[in-house]
Amino acid sequence: MLTLLGLFACGTEADSGTPAAPSDAFTVVGAVEVSDVEACLAPRSEPTWVEVGESWGFLRAEASQPDHLDGGGLVVRDLDGDTLLDVMVHFPGEVPQRATRSGGTWTSAPLGGDTVDEAATVLDADADGDLDLLFGGRRPVTLVQGDSGWTVSALFPPPQGNGFGISDHVVVDADLDGDDDVFVLLNSPGDEPELRRDYLWRRDGDSWVLVPDALAEVPAQGKGFDAVALDLDVDGAAEVYVANDMGSQYGGNVLWRATEEGLVDVSAGCACDLALSGMGVSAGDFTGGDEPDLFVAGTAYSALLQGGADGTFFDVAAATGADALAGPPEMVWGSAGADLDNDGQLDLLQAQGDLWGADDAGAGSFESPLRWMRQDDGMFADQGPSIGLPTTGSWRGVVAADLNDDGVLDVVANDVEARAQVFLSEGCTEAGWLAVEAPEGSVVEVEVDGETRRAWVTSHSGFGASGPPVAWFGLGEAESVDAVRVLGPLGEIGRVEGIILGRRWMRVR
Repeated sequence: MLTLLGLFACGTEADSGTPAAPSDAFTVVGAVEVSDVEACLAPRSEPTWVEVGESWGFLRAEASQPDHLDGGGLVVRDLDGDTLLDVMVHFPGEVPQRATRSGGTWTSAPLGGDTVDEAATVLDADADGDLDLLFGGRRPVTLVQGDSGWTVSALFPPPQGNGFGISDHVVVDADLDGDDDVFVLLNSPGDEPELRRDYLWRRDGDSWVLVPDALAEVPAQGKGFDAVALDLDVDGAAEVYVANDMGSQYGGNVLWRATEEGLVDVSAGCACDLALSGMGVSAGDFTGGDEPDLFVAGTAYSALLQGGADGTFFDVAAATGADALAGPPEMVWGSAGADLDNDGQLDLLQAQGDLWGADDAGAGSFESPLRWMRQDDGMFADQGPSIGLPTTGSWRGVVAADLNDDGVLDVVANDVEARAQVFLSEGCTEAGWLAVEAPEGSVVEVEVDGETRRAWVTSHSGFGASGPPVAWFGLGEAESVDAVRVLGPLGEIGRVEGIILGRRWMRVR
């Protein structure tokens, strides 16, 4: 690892009379770490993957889930601070399983702490420098990491009590004070609006304060199921986009904006408040317009909302083939934007599954695919079978991350009942890449061949899943980039300019 902090210049010149080989000649401003270029000695023309979840020791649910419901969650993150990614999966009512790497070997073991329910969110809840885990569901708990392991914390007790169904915790600076807050989505089984009111925990120094009236200007906000926080217009203030379940009955999706007074509903001006049975949402520049787009996974239909420069959205799912559903009862739960082939075009991972439990009308389960919706110049088509993605399962969360450091994104997906599956790439490819790890909520801009590409840094990875806060840029045939800029709430926090060879990591503090 070559570490460059502050202002630093690096460069080499080719010997006279010989062809100039690509070389670094760049300047770094800010707290940026730049790795050496990673060699690819035997590049493949196309990436290939092999499923390794069983060899890692992942187990299926200990008991069959008679009511599938949400089905647990998935986290891919460096939880123990050793600079290596861990993979954690969990089922309702069971202890989470975590796979860790030692050398080139992965092994799985119980995480400890307690049994949990649904959808884990990662944050440093007690401000001690270690990552902790917030779990939702009808019995929400917080597992705090300490020197002696993981323990159950009394942080974030649900004000309505257990049994009301927390579907997601969203980490966002809701009041622009520089501290991360936690926005809680409530998916209550009841019909009364007060039982569906989302709420906010505000960080106040080392403690957390419940803000019951943070959303008082709106009586209720539907049945929130999943949400993503990001700075849509790159102005330093975050937005939170909420995908609501059963939108036609309880209200459509909502766009919140962070202000000094708290979160304010700005859905009226975004043309993004569509009403569908939203299961999850993921964000990225899927349409190549340098504006953030939103993929809303749903029941019977999924939407791809193309972002415009004026802050409005337009659904292009049908026109681009991004919606792979054939109607009810098919549904997509988890989703993630991921350039799996490093060609510079953002693809879509879609995890389909069923919901039906014993008490539902027309009860019964059905097998669904895990899809790689590969992009080709703005059009999406399922290429999952070509790389061995399974067509059977009831999938929930999905995350793409480079688990074996070969410059190709790997895929982890969890099933509501079966074990998690891990698709590990088998080697580097001819296509280049650049990975930038940056603070949550920041925006990364990269100059490639005279064009600017943007990525919005978030650990959110669709429904029930969390990944590393990394902006991943596939470079295709390009060997270098000309500039990298990272923008935070207060402006630029890091910059690298010059000839920057690809196949490397950058980390911005």
